[in-house]
Amino acid sequence: MPVKSEIWFDQIYVQQLLKPKRQSEAVLFLHGYPADEGSKNLDIAESLGGLPFDVYLIHYRGLGESYGKFSFLQSLEDVRNIIQKLDSFGYNTIHIVGHSWGGYLTLMNEDLWSSDSKIVLMSPFLSLPDGEALSALAHSVFTETKRHLKYSHVSDMIRDLEQLRSAGGTFSDFVRVGCRRSKQITILQAKNDIETPAHIAEEFCEAVGLAKNQHYLVESDHSFTGNRHLLVELIRDVLKESR
Repeated sequence: MPVKSEIWFDQIYVQQLLKPKRQSEAVLFLHGYPADEGSKNLDIAESLGGLPFDVYLIHYRGLGESYGKFSFLQSLEDVRNIIQKLDSFGYNTIHIVGHSWGGYLTLMNEDLWSSDSKIVLMSPFLSLPDGEALSALAHSVFTETKRHLKYSHVSDMIRDLEQLRSAGGTFSDFVRVGCRRSKQITILQAKNDIETPAHIAEEFCEAVGLAKNQHYLVESDHSFTGNRHLLVELIRDVLKESR
């Protein structure tokens, strides 16, 4: 059975579920934003105990058990640093399970995927708008989650999000990623999702040409509070295919 422990990268809290002997492959879980009331998908990570993987879950800077304050741009850099750190441990392959904002960060770090990486995106955030729509999104997030944020004013957040768009974080950019990596990606989309609507994931899958067994619609909300057992089963099946 894996042993649960914790490590720190700078201010970033990381839970690790390790086998007695280091495995050749690892799975990294990236949660959504803010997910401050949730387990960061620890239950799914624990369900992988019978599979030959070491498992890691991070809490973004400023969220969960991590220190500091959250910024969207910083979360990209932090995730990138952690993937590179895990790679330095000597794993042959690092698979990634990204939920919502974690899916966005996964796609933004495509250059760090190996050719064998399995990429599971749970109701991923695929569409960062521009102009007035971006401003409206930033104002909403700033108002609802200000206590987590490092930004002193919403304009600072808007600059961060604009920089992410410019760095390859638009829907069109992600479609190009998907076309390059279509065989590695599986989308698990919540059907009753308000935050990341199902039709956006469907547009992505159609544009990329994902096979039917790479796109599942789960009868649940954005947090996958319903049909959790089905979600776990699907993730296990995708990862088992890597063996």
